[in-house]
Amino acid sequence: MVGTEGWLEMDPATLYGGLRMRVHRGDATEERPLPVRDHFALEMDHMSDCVMQTKSRSRPGKKDCAT
Repeated sequence: MVGTEGWLEMDPATLYGGLRMRVHRGDATEERPLPVRDHFALEMDHMSDCVMQTKSRSRPGKKDCAT
């Protein structure tokens, strides 16, 4: 991502673990730790919350299905 004051990079950016983010501003580079999260557990928690509260999912599954 590039902004007016600097840019950031994530490498790797698509894995479930070991994510690293570096923020670059001017001549300074800062590495920021990212929390390790269980993405499958987060999705299951979200789905059960939707069922219990009778609300729509934030990302409908239909969008992910191939037609």
